Amino acid sequence: MKRFYAIASSSSGNCEYIGSSDGTGLLIDAGVTTKTIEVALRSDGIDPAGVGALLLTHEHADHVKGVSVFTRRYQPELYASRGTFYALLNNRQISSACKINEIVAGRPFDVMGMTVTPIATSHDCSSGLSYRIDAGDYCSLGMLTDTGVVDGKMLDALRGVRMAVVEANFDPQMLAEGPYQPRLKARIRSPLGHLSNADCGKLCVELFRSGTRIFRLAHLSRTNNTPELALKTVRGALAAIGAGENEYELEALPPGRADGYMMF
Repeated sequence: MKRFYAIASSSSGNCEYIGSSDGTGLLIDAGVTTKTIEVALRSDGIDPAGVGALLLTHEHADHVKGVSVFTRRYQPELYASRGTFYALLNNRQISSACKINEIVAGRPFDVMGMTVTPIATSHDCSSGLSYRIDAGDYCSLGMLTDTGVVDGKMLDALRGVRMAVVEANFDPQMLAEGPYQPRLKARIRSPLGHLSNADCGKLCVELFRSGTRIFRLAHLSRTNNTPELALKTVRGALAAIGAGENEYELEALPPGRADGYMMF
């Protein structure tokens, strides 16, 4: 089994750890400071030096804020799409001396004893990715955030995972009535934006049908959503297909640091 630890999950910062009981693992994104990552990992007995790989989804600040410092300090292997790599260089978010392993959607690779399959997303960034991670013996995790739509390829890549970490970014009514400017609201709702609670519910239904039984709702907006609304919407979608609450495990990741890790 593997540890999953959401260090941060919101529009303010995103960083997830996946690792083994021996203290080695990888990070998906580093959208918070290196100090935040270090404190979070060490509080659960994980040495940051055991992070051997850093997988990036895209170049937005809430996903790469700590990349430069963390990679200099601990020198993990860095994995990203070509588009993300050049965006980071152009935005001076990493040094030109930083080595990145270029990865491509749909082409699996092995790292830290796990098989990682990049998944293309639909977001206003350069070649955004999410990931499926398989570690044998029904130990699999699928992650899909920062996408405005879920297409057939994304869904196929995630089918059958034991645990799904999926985006429930906004409640449509809260977004419509909230303080954001019209242009930003339109961007969030667009096919290059984020998934609503209802979109997340539809995705969870399809994954439940494929065998997934552990769900974590991620990247909730602090302004346009609440954990209670997200959970209610997804539970309703699952109930509509006859899934009883005793048949699955559902939690919303807190916008800030999550409390401890879970095994999957």
